[in-house]
Amino acid sequence: MWAAGAVVANKLSECKSVRVLLLEAGGAQNATYNDIPGMMKYIYKDNVNIWKYWNEPHDNYGQGYAGGRVPDHKGKTLGGSTAHNGMYFNRGNARGYDEWVNTYGAVGWSYKDLLPVFKEWENNTDRSVVESNPGYHGTTGPIQVSAPKNPDKIIDVFHNVVNQLGYRDTDVNGPIQTGYQLLQLYINGQGFRSGTGNAFVDPNPHEDNLHIVCKALVSRILFNVSWPNVVLFHSGYNGTVKTSLNLVKIKSRGTIRLQSTNPLVPPLLDPNWLSTPDDNQNIMDATRFSCPVCRYRYLYECTEGLMCYIRYNTLSSYHPVGSCRMDSIDRPDVVVDPQLRVKYAKNLRVCDASIFPVLPNANTGAAAITVGHKCAQFIKDYYDLH
Repeated sequence: MWAAGAVVANKLSECKSVRVLLLEAGGAQNATYNDIPGMMKYIYKDNVNIWKYWNEPHDNYGQGYAGGRVPDHKGKTLGGSTAHNGMYFNRGNARGYDEWVNTYGAVGWSYKDLLPVFKEWENNTDRSVVESNPGYHGTTGPIQVSAPKNPDKIIDVFHNVVNQLGYRDTDVNGPIQTGYQLLQLYINGQGFRSGTGNAFVDPNPHEDNLHIVCKALVSRILFNVSWPNVVLFHSGYNGTVKTSLNLVKIKSRGTIRLQSTNPLVPPLLDPNWLSTPDDNQNIMDATRFSCPVCRYRYLYECTEGLMCYIRYNTLSSYHPVGSCRMDSIDRPDVVVDPQLRVKYAKNLRVCDASIFPVLPNANTGAAAITVGHKCAQFIKDYYDLH
């Protein structure tokens, strides 16, 4: 199960006329590693509730890693990667979602269509943010978001520098996103992580008709007309300050391939980053922009040296999408239609970030939660569930 799976299970089990089986390959969330925000980096170190995936080596990136293999680990627990991600609450730019519709034919997935869904699951506890853009935020949903409390003093220094460069304070989830904001995080009122696992299925809100089975690895899907109509398988450190650059509007396209029919053998992941001139130029420009006072130092003037640095240090931000692209069903390069139904298959839908036609200019958590809401509603409408 990924982030969206918990949402689908919760929303469908609201209908007392159905029974829902939620399968999770991993276990329940770990109270120390998954609930406490500051423990995120130890999850990878101690292999707690994660799928350990490594990208295939490539000359364009990851040269600083052993064998050139960049990690791309994923959550293996209730709530998927929302149980161990960076917790940043950013939906992405409206035009990114509109591109899903206008370029890829994903009718019903424009930002105007999705904004009510975003607001439905959001519980924003920062009054100043909500009051500044009341039409863009929800305050009653199960996922709580709030600004970090007592941030380090260096944040104020950085804030002043950004303002002096001409960038005003803003709300990155509001109508004007260019500017500065200390990003809100998925953290509840008790200071614990707020993910889809503990917000939607743990504890189980509908024990009579929602059955949760952990440590259950799905090896294959059996298609049989005698089965139920709906079967869902969701299968700055060390005292330093650093600036991380995240290239989210990319043109490079990668692949994910099976290397075995054994579900225990990880797939071959080749993101193929920095394989287009535009991506290389954009990451170069972003690197130079990140340090205005460095602009006239030798490294920043030397294009070859800076590109060497980029290829040595570039790594995953853990937000791959698009391997089961959603699109107009008549396109030959799609897997699911705008209702998330798998092409040429009956009674099977895909519900996670793999259906994104393109990355929505942001971390994928918010969009994945919204996909879960949409998928549940599609199923309810199709089977007239109440």
